[in-house]
Amino acid sequence: MSNLIYHTVIILQAVLLVILFFRPRKEKIVVQTEIKPITKAPLEDNKIKEIKNSLNERLKQSQQLDSSKTENSGIKDILDEERIYIVLEGGNSAVWDIDFISDICYFSPRYYTMLGFEPNEFPAKFDEWFNLVYDDDKEIVSEIIKQHRENRIKQFEVEFRMVTKFKTLRWILGKGKIIKRDKNGEPIRMVGTNTDITDWKNSIIALNESKERYFELLETLPMGLVVLIDKKCQFANPKAAQILKSEKIDFLMGREIFSEVYLSEIENGPLEIKIPTIDNKSMIDLELSISKIKFQQENGLQILFQDITSKKILENNLLQSQKMEAIGKLAGGVAHDFNNILTTILGYSELILSKETLADDLKDNITEIEQSAKRAASLTHQLLAYSRKQILKQELLDFNQIIVNMKKMLAPLIGEKIVLNIKLEDNIPSIKGDKHQIEQIIMNLVVNAKDAMPNGGKLDIITKTENSSIILEITDNGQGIKSEDIPYIFEPFYTTKETGKGTGLGLSVVYGIVNQHNGSISVSSVLDKGTVFIVKFPIVEKERVDNFQKISTPIKPIKELSSFQNNTTITILLVEDEESVLNLTSLILKKNGFNILKAKNFAEAKNLIDTDKEITILFSDIVLPDGSGKQVATYFINQRDNQNILFTSGYTDEPEENLSLNGTNYPFILKPYSIDNLLCKLSEIIKKIS
Repeated sequence: MSNLIYHTVIILQAVLLVILFFRPRKEKIVVQTEIKPITKAPLEDNKIKEIKNSLNERLKQSQQLDSSKTENSGIKDILDEERIYIVLEGGNSAVWDIDFISDICYFSPRYYTMLGFEPNEFPAKFDEWFNLVYDDDKEIVSEIIKQHRENRIKQFEVEFRMVTKFKTLRWILGKGKIIKRDKNGEPIRMVGTNTDITDWKNSIIALNESKERYFELLETLPMGLVVLIDKKCQFANPKAAQILKSEKIDFLMGREIFSEVYLSEIENGPLEIKIPTIDNKSMIDLELSISKIKFQQENGLQILFQDITSKKILENNLLQSQKMEAIGKLAGGVAHDFNNILTTILGYSELILSKETLADDLKDNITEIEQSAKRAASLTHQLLAYSRKQILKQELLDFNQIIVNMKKMLAPLIGEKIVLNIKLEDNIPSIKGDKHQIEQIIMNLVVNAKDAMPNGGKLDIITKTENSSIILEITDNGQGIKSEDIPYIFEPFYTTKETGKGTGLGLSVVYGIVNQHNGSISVSSVLDKGTVFIVKFPIVEKERVDNFQKISTPIKPIKELSSFQNNTTITILLVEDEESVLNLTSLILKKNGFNILKAKNFAEAKNLIDTDKEITILFSDIVLPDGSGKQVATYFINQRDNQNILFTSGYTDEPEENLSLNGTNYPFILKPYSIDNLLCKLSEIIKKIS
């Protein structure tokens, strides 16, 4: 029975020591150091014999130091230690034992071999051991041993590096405990283990570095990343918070976001959605890339997303620009054909009205036809403004002066209920443009603002310089424009006004004029708050501007159609592809004493220039089926050395300066033209000839 108790006690002691040496250690963050692997020495029989011999030697020393201890108890202690040391050696742990009184130390063979030494290659002394501790780690090792010796901690555990025989470093987990103190509490004996944890430490360092790289990637990822479980956000990177306008990432945690993706087929590729920001101050367009993942042992969605709001705006602007361009081309084509028709209607109406024997009732009817044709001409003029096909009378303009000159006219137009504020930046640069068209922009925008404030309000007209542009800003605090209407307000015949209160051409004319002046226009509006129109025109430096000449001059109508009688010596080459206009103009000019040569295209005109002996004046449409009036004029000048030229058109793709030939601008008359205006233009040319 006594033997059973004795062996039970021995086993319990061994278990306690093993638990002491192998209790779990806390992970510490350390710096990785280059390691040269060292092969673990196998535990052979001869090493076990060395341990036993060493233990026997220590038994004798122990008996000398403690005479009160019986021989049997000393043997039992040493046998217990022997068993423990053998177990530890087999587990890749080296054993050390320090006697502070005698300064006798014991280092097990594994202690040497894990550092690349042969067993007992250096003396088993504390100083020898401490010298092998890496210099950067000596302080922490020394401090923790000191704390234990002073009984501030019951036992110690520390990770540090030791220098091997090959001058490389190995990570060591050192554990130790003072197992005997004197009556004053001073340590007598301390035992412990050193375990090579280099491989484990390297894997921890690699894992930490991998985590750091992963989180650094998430931190710098130019796209938002969130993980959703049951629609709720469980993870988000900083970019996600930035895109969604969340002050902190924490504000996203647990919040339901991107609920729309749960209603979509996520396997079908990227998804575009429009959602409000977290602060509810704006709407943003997002492109999402969605994948299913496992997150914290639960099924979830990983969503990568980017803000494509600017991209969508650009796409919408491009589509709108393309649509407006297409409508403009259609409007220009319609205006061209319609102006030819109106030229014929107005011309024949004038011819009929010029007859002295015309009955009064018939005269009234023809006059009504003429007035209707003139109203139609005004409509086509607006279409041409929208489609940017007008002939501009360009010159250097002082934008502020235009507004100042219009102020007296604008005040009565808007009425007494509306307060007009004009704020003009001093000394703004000049722009290149048509004064009357610029005035029309201001007039149309002011009328729009007035209509938006039926009960009165405030209207601001502001000019300022921004970069290389002159800014015109017209602001009202009226009814505003619905967001769904804004994309269409510049389209012809689109109006938000009641039936009969608007043609739908006002803003389309503004759009056309602005674009023809190489400018831009934008609008922002809030219902019941007001609307802001911002128009930008490019600045032109005075030293880079040529002397602009007006293509057409104000026309003073003449009363007598007979003023050109007896001009039979003047021959006019009339080039016009529209037959009705060609016949009408030919008839008018013949009735006023001119000789007429008719051509329907460039080819016929060239033939007449080559064969006819006398051509005094060339009168050509700019747009021809097989060329242009400019080509006809160039050929006419080269062949005849004659610069008596008059251009006409219902519209033209040519900018004003391109109507000049060799730096010379020639007279122009816009269709539909009246007989008086045509004859007046010709009279100016004839005066130069004579």
